[in-house]
Formats: sequence, C-alpha cells, structure tokens
Amino acid sequence: MIQMFKKWNCFFAILFVYPVYAQEYHFEHLTSDMGLSQGNVLSITRDYKGFLWLGTEDGLCKYDGYSFFTYRHYPKDSFSLANNMIFNVREDAQKRLWVITRNGFHLYDRLNDRFIRFKFYGEASFLNDQYISDFIFETDSTVWIASIFGIVKYNFSTHKIENRLTNFQGNQLIKGIDIHAIKMDSHRNIWVVGNTGCFKVDFAKKNIVKIIFKTDIGKVLQTGAYDFYEDRNENYWIATTGQGIFILNNENHVIRWLNTKNCNLSNGDLNFIRTDANHNIWIGTNNGLNVITAQQILNHDYTCLNIRHKFYDPYSILSDITTSFYEDNEGRIWIGSRFGGVDYYDKQIKQFNHLYLQPGSSKSMSHNNTTSIVENEKGEVFIGTDGGGIDVFSKDKKTVTPFSKYMTFGKLTNNKVLAMTFDLKGRLFVGMWKGGIDVFDFKLRKQIHLKNGNGPLDLSSNSVFCLLTDKRGNIWVGTYQEGVNRINALLTRVIHFQKGEGDLYKNSGVSIRKLYEDKKGDIWMAKEPSGVNKYDYLSGKMSYFFQRGVSNKEKDEFSVLSFFEDSKNRFWMGTRGGGIRLFDTKKNQLNPETLSGDVINDDVFEIQEDDNGFLWFSSNHGLSKLSISTIGNTSSLKVKTFDVEDGLQANQFNLWASFKSKDGNLFFGGVNGVNYFRPSDIVFNERKPSVVFTGFSIFNKEMVPGIKGSPLKKSISECEEIILNHEQSLFSIEFAAMNFTQPKNNEYKCKLEGFEENWRYLGVERKVTYTNLDPGTYVFHVLASNNDGLWSNKETTLTIIILPPWWKETWFRILALLSLVLLISFIWRYRMNKLKKTNEELEKRVIMRTIEISEQSKELETVNNQLTESNATKDRLFSIIAHDLRGPFNGIIGISNYLKEDYSELSDSERLEMISTIEKSSNNLYNLLSNLLHWSMSQQGTLLFSPEKIHLADTIHQAANVVKGNIEEKHIQLELDIPDIEMIADNNQLQAIIRNLLSNAVKFSQEGGRIEVICKEKENDQVEIKVIDHGVGMANDVKERLFKSNEGKSQLGTKKEQGTGLGLMIVRDFVQIDGGTIDVYSTLGEGTTFVILLPKHSGKLSDI
Repeated sequence: MIQMFKKWNCFFAILFVYPVYAQEYHFEHLTSDMGLSQGNVLSITRDYKGFLWLGTEDGLCKYDGYSFFTYRHYPKDSFSLANNMIFNVREDAQKRLWVITRNGFHLYDRLNDRFIRFKFYGEASFLNDQYISDFIFETDSTVWIASIFGIVKYNFSTHKIENRLTNFQGNQLIKGIDIHAIKMDSHRNIWVVGNTGCFKVDFAKKNIVKIIFKTDIGKVLQTGAYDFYEDRNENYWIATTGQGIFILNNENHVIRWLNTKNCNLSNGDLNFIRTDANHNIWIGTNNGLNVITAQQILNHDYTCLNIRHKFYDPYSILSDITTSFYEDNEGRIWIGSRFGGVDYYDKQIKQFNHLYLQPGSSKSMSHNNTTSIVENEKGEVFIGTDGGGIDVFSKDKKTVTPFSKYMTFGKLTNNKVLAMTFDLKGRLFVGMWKGGIDVFDFKLRKQIHLKNGNGPLDLSSNSVFCLLTDKRGNIWVGTYQEGVNRINALLTRVIHFQKGEGDLYKNSGVSIRKLYEDKKGDIWMAKEPSGVNKYDYLSGKMSYFFQRGVSNKEKDEFSVLSFFEDSKNRFWMGTRGGGIRLFDTKKNQLNPETLSGDVINDDVFEIQEDDNGFLWFSSNHGLSKLSISTIGNTSSLKVKTFDVEDGLQANQFNLWASFKSKDGNLFFGGVNGVNYFRPSDIVFNERKPSVVFTGFSIFNKEMVPGIKGSPLKKSISECEEIILNHEQSLFSIEFAAMNFTQPKNNEYKCKLEGFEENWRYLGVERKVTYTNLDPGTYVFHVLASNNDGLWSNKETTLTIIILPPWWKETWFRILALLSLVLLISFIWRYRMNKLKKTNEELEKRVIMRTIEISEQSKELETVNNQLTESNATKDRLFSIIAHDLRGPFNGIIGISNYLKEDYSELSDSERLEMISTIEKSSNNLYNLLSNLLHWSMSQQGTLLFSPEKIHLADTIHQAANVVKGNIEEKHIQLELDIPDIEMIADNNQLQAIIRNLLSNAVKFSQEGGRIEVICKEKENDQVEIKVIDHGVGMANDVKERLFKSNEGKSQLGTKKEQGTGLGLMIVRDFVQIDGGTIDVYSTLGEGTTFVILLPKHSGKLSDI
C-alpha cells in the first residue's frame, strides 16, 4: 500500500510539475473603449447560444465577440430594465436568462429581445421593487431569493412562497442584514454570507447558525462575509470582508485561516472565491487576483499566486479591484473588475511568453532588438541585443537580469551584441558589431578580448555576424565582409580563411550571414549577398551552391538566410525571397518537391524543430508551424502562421535570434523582444463554432421587431423565416461565430440557395448584402471557422421569402388570362348573336310592353289597397273620436256643471273628490289623444325618431305620474326597481311605451293589486324593462291577437274600463323604431308580464 501510495505521488508530481512551472496568465480585455457600457462589471454569464452577458453599473451588455449591445432603463418602455445598476445575470437549466437590478427581477424575452419585469403576487408581493441581492434555483420552478427580509423559497408555477424559514430556530439572524450571496452545498443546505457574517441554514436540524471565525490562536474575529465555495473534499471556503479566507470542515469547524501574512493573499478584503474546471481556486480581492492551484491544495500548500495590474504589461489585468468571476463552457476565465472592464484568460490563445523592455518589471529586458539567444549548463538563457548588451533570463524565477549585474567579473566591450555561443568548456563567446569578441570563462573568472589584428589570436574583422561551436570544440566566426575565422578549442590560434587558402572564396569582401554544422560535422556557410558554401571537415574541400560563375548546378543566384537538419535527416534552407527549400545532401541539389512561398513567408530567418517533430519558422510576417506527412512520393503539408494578435512580440523577427533550450522550450527573437514557449502549449482550437444571426437591415436601416415596416416578427437571433415585400429590394444579413478566441480571425462563407450555387468565401467579413432578387423562396446558409481555421460542418440557415408585386401574383395572372378568354368569347358571341338579337328585338319589345302593363296593374292594385286601408284608418279614427272622446268630455262637463251650481253647498272633501275626477278624466283624455296622435303619425310614416341621452329612472317616473290617478283609484301598489341607467333613446316614445304598459296593467289589475316595473342592464349593451301585473291574465288566443290593428275595441278591464286598443300597437311600433323587441308572458288568472329589450345606444350621439 505504501509503495502504491509513493507511485501515485510520483505520478501526480510528474503530472503537475509542468503546469506549476509554465503557468503564466496572459489576459485579454473588454473595455469601454471597445463598446462596453461602463468599466464597473458586477456579473458575467454566457447563454446557451454563446452570447456573453455583462452586468455593469450602467446597463446590461450583450457581447457577440465583435461588438456590444447595451440594454438600459427607459422610463416610457415597460419592457426595458427597471434600473441600470445590474447586480446579477444568470441563466438557469431551462435556458431562461434572469437579471437582477437595483429594484427589479427580470426575465429575458428572447423572441422579442426585451425584458419582462417579474411580478410577485400574494404574500410574496413585498419583494416587488426590492433589492434582491442573490438567488439560487432549487428546482426548475422553485428559487431561493435573498433580500433585506432574509431568504424565501418562491415557486414560479404557483406564484406562492413555499418556505420563509419561520419555524427555523435562529431565523432572525439573517433578517435585516445586507446579504451578499447565498449558496447551496452538496447536502442541500444553504449558506448565507452578508455584512454581519456567515450563516448556515440546516434543513435537517431546522436551524440557522452563525459561523464563528477563530484565528490560529483561538481568537474570535467579528467580520462580514462576501462569498462561499465548497471544494471537492466538502470543505467550505468563506471569503470575508477584511480577514481573508476561512476554510471549514463539514462540521463547521475552522481548519485553516488564509490571510495576507500566511499565504501571500494580496488583500484581506475579498469579493469572490471560485473554482475553475481544473479545481484551481480563484480569489478576487480589492488589491488583485489570486490563484491557488489544485495541486497545491492536494499538497496542503495554500500559497497564492498574485496577479496584479502592471502598467508596462498589456497582458496583465487592467484593475486590481476584481469584482466578479465566470468560467464558460470552453474553459475561458472571465474576470469583472471595477474601473477596468473585463479581463479574460483564454487557454486557446497561444501561450507565447514575451520578454521585452518594461521598466520597473523584474522581467524587463535592457533592449528590445534581439539578435542572439543561447543557454548555459544551468539552464539560464542569455539574450543578446543590438544596443542593450546581454540579459540573463531565469526560467524558474521568471526574472531577467542585465549582464552587468549578473557578472561578478569583466564587462562587455560594447552593447551591440550580434552573436553568442558557449564552447564545450562552458566559456561564453560574444560577438559584437565593431567590438570583436569577448570571451568569458566563468570557472576561471577571466575575460579575454579578441579583435582585428595580425597576431595568432586576432580576428579578420571586429564586426561579427555569427558564431558556431562545432563538435570538435572549434569556434567558427562569420564576419562582416572579411569571411570566416576559426578559433581552435584551446583558444590559442585563429585561422583566417582568405582567398587562395583552401580556395574558400572565388571573390573577396564576402560577409558570412549564417553558420551551421550538420550531423556529419560539415560546416554550412550562408554568404551575403548570395550563395552557400559547404566545408567538408574531413577532406578540407569546399562545395559551392547558388552562386553565379562558381556553381554550375544553379543558373541563378540564391540568397540563403538559415539552415536546419531535422530529426528525419531532411535538410532545410530558409531563403530570402524563395521561401523554405528542401536540399538533397546526397545529390547536392534542391529537392524537386520544393515548398514555395505559398505555404510560408518568402523570407525565412530561423528554423527550429520541437520535440514532436514539428518545424517552426520565423519570418517578417510572424512565426509558422509546419508539419509534413509523406505517403509514397506525395507530401502533405499543414502550415499555421501566428502573428502579433496571437501574442508574438511583433510580426517582424530577426536573423540569428532563435534557440531550443534543454527542456524543449523554443525561443525566437525579434524587433520587440523575445517570445519563448513550450510547443505543446500552443494548442489549436478544436471547437467548431456555431453561428448566430445578429442583425438584419433593409436599405441600411436596422430592423427590430415591432417597428413600422419591419418584417421581423421576433428577434433576428431567433428567426427562422423572414417575409419581404417586393419594395424591400435591398437587405443585409449580419452574423457572428460564437468563438471568442481571437474572434477577429474567425472566417465565414455563405450561400443563398436559390440564387447562388456555390459557397462564397467571405474571409473575416460577417455581413452580406443582396439586392433586386426575383420574387421567390431563398435559404441563406452560413458557415464559420474558428481562429485556427477549423470549419464548422453545421450550417445556420435563414429562409427568406420575397413576395412578388400584385401584378405578378398568381391570382392576378389567372384573372388576366380568364379576362382575356372571356373577352374573346364575348366578342365572338357578340358577333354571332348580333343577327339573332335583331330578329328578337320586336319580340322583346312586345314582352317588355306586356311587363310594363302588368307592373302598372300591380301598382294600381297596391294604390287601391292603400286607399282602402287609409279609409279604414280614417273611419276608425272618426269612430274613436265620435265615441271614445265623448265619454271623457261628458264626464268633465257634467261634474264641472255640478261643481259650479252646488259649490257653496259642497264640503271641501266633496269638492276635492270632484276635482280629482276631473283630473283623472283629463289624464285619460290626454292619454287617448296622445295615443291617437302617435298612432296617426305612425300610420302616415311621419313620426320622427329623436334620440337623446336620458336617465331611464326619470323617464319611467314621468310616465308613472301620468297614470298615477288610475293607480290610486284602484288602490294598486306600484313597485319600481330601477337602477341608475344612462342610455340614448327617444324620451317621448319611451314615455309612451311605459305609460301604455302601465295603463294596460292598471286596467287588468284587481283593486288593491300590485304592479312591478323592473329594469336592468343586459349583455351586448342592452337594457331590459319588465312591466308585471298580477291581474286577470289572458288566454293564448287573446295573446296572439294582442298587437293586431284590426281587432277594434280591447277587452273590458276589471272595473269595466273600456279602451281603444291603440296603446299596445303604439308600444309595439315604438319598440321596433327604437330597435328593440317586446315579448308577452301571461297565465290566465295569474297576471301578465311584458318584457322589452332596448339597445342602450339606440341612436347616434350626433343625432342628439
């Protein structure tokens, strides 16, 4: 068991050595200069479509990798955010996006691209317009919400609070406090952190306890808490406000206290504590960001790596006040800050470490223009610069030390260092421009200076371009215009290869640009301005290539900058203007399968091979990685070129400045410092990006749902189909690949099916425009590649339907065709029937005359009927006047004469009784005359309908007053149930209707009876009026003849009252004129009910 444990320890130690050594965090940024609404970012999340949402103190920003769209509060827009202060934005498992503002809880409406302000109901209404500090979903429909009132469990489905913790012991501890966050642990308990401390809600024990923070010596600290995190060992990390971090076990006991003194924590005032997918701990404070790796925690090492803003480092965080943390599903770490916007660490961005001049930094070089790089036995890297001398880089400490401080003896002759090499004894040879060579012997602590002269250790030139230590320990020196020198391993003699000696040169004044020793020990020399020599060390012979007049193998001159023999014994030449070339060392000629500048930049400065066999080339357009796989005689090439956007020092690299260290790191120098990297860190992005539509415009005007003329029924990112009319002839579609790793390098291709047959390559352009398309149905397809050129195979599509103008519609074409056919048919029939019509003309005239005579006869018959009916009406009118009017007049005259003659002898009561009789007779006479007048006008069609605004109760009271005498005479009880109803009707006609119905009810009611008038409003804007008596009723045959005008006299009343029969006919006619209906319900011996339905607005207000 112990042995197994040791084996596993070794395994993990090996596994995690590299990350601890190599981890340097390079941050990219999103700032207000790039479109972010504000630099204070409080919350971050990414939705399922790939959009990044950033909650700031000035609105909610949506980021698509290229641009920002900001949602804000607009007072006149109920679908805008309630406040611009965004505290929390989060997407739940149902892909719903929730947003908390200072005074609102919102749900994002994706279809309409707007926000719905969530409304709490019932007992939860107290949460409306409150500051909700945090929330966590327990299920899809239930959520725990934190506010000044504590925490409650709310059900979105039932709109009810399911738990307020009222029966929990200690529930008052979390009420009235400023809660910063609530979290749920693996045991489903809830932790509340706020300004008064940290509290655990234990559902098993039904209590709430406050966590006691004790120091290592047992001292209790009173401090607020800001965040909570549970690690994979079920330990609880609590971030406090001022006292660092307390780690608790699952029994709530403090097992470790991390503070600024004992773990290098940058600040004790914490804003968040989170973990990434690799279980590394990220801690945000008011003074920088801190990281504790998962391996450290396994080793019980809690020392924090401090990450702070460095003004000289563009890849450092922009602000030390780190406020929020989010890791997306692609492992990208997003850090929100105060004043600095967003910093993000993307593992997919190539990890090219960069050393350069950055005053104040421990990694600052003395000069940026790098010319040479070598490594000593200790693994220290010496970097030569043209103007800054030498800097020594410690890979372990990540520090750079100027050579002047590194050395304890000697100094450089000058700072224009162009070449360096260590010999087999560990001595450092430094070649300079116009400074000769300085040799530093670190063991003997001795410096030797070699310069131009005639002595045995003198050089042919003081300007040294390149140095090389061969397998035998000799030092080869390439000079400016003075050829090659060779220094023996004993450092006792310098050989000058001059004209005539070994026939090295066929011309004088040659500069040596590059020296290289192949696996056989032969020395390759690249000459300026052109040509290559190969020196065979064993034979002492020289071979010549690519130089006119010297080599017969090449017709043209060829300029070589670098050499490299790879692990598969392929010999490469980097050229100026000729790309990279393969050279066949057996045939001493270029390989016919030459790689041209199509796959690598034409100027190739340096070549290195990594441990996996990939070749790396530096040029003036960046750094390239080349892999070659050969099947038979066919070579398959794969090239990826990196540029300054990938973190390179610049696109321009330098000759001589490259090196592969013992641990496999590659170094390449250029005009802005040095890049070093472990090649296995330079991973390619294997994620195929999806594409979302981000904009649709017509005639360059952005379309959104709901605006006039917009064809969008929902947000463009949710659209599957768009219908355009024929006038919307120019439209543009905008889209974005949801790849945030160097999104500027995303590329696109598209095709409009129905218009284009082939894919159209767009490059980095992400907007297309179409104009004057024919009507029809089209399908727009778009694909994207990520930053590393990996194309997605899942298309995003949008159907576009362009409607034709009405004159091109199918229905119009069919109608036009039918019209043409009908026109031709009509002309043909016209011509064919012309003669027939002539022959039929006389017959038609006879028929027409006959019809005219028949119609005249019918008209005469109608007039005769009308005259007959008019005579009948006149006769009946005269009969009523002669008979029915005489009775009331006789009564009035008789009583008046009696009252006149015997007035003095009559008592007051007798006089009053006679006057009442005269009044009753007068009212009866008035009713009769009014009915006669209305009936006559109705029969003649001269009755006017004059609607006005009336109060129904007033109208009915007025009508009742007219028949009041008859009612009192029979001692009848009149009950009125009339609400206050306002309606539009003809007041006179409505009074006549009520008056006649009441008269009819009195007539057929027994003495002492009861009459009811009930009114109420009905559906469909109608008013119902019921007149109910409890009198004699009527038989069915009488009811059927009730409204007929030819019935003559009506039946006698209960006191033998007579009537004309006009009253109910007038009721019928007036109800019809008012647009109403009348129904009668009667039972013989029980009474009668008249039901009238009238429209509440039977006339227009303009008629009033």
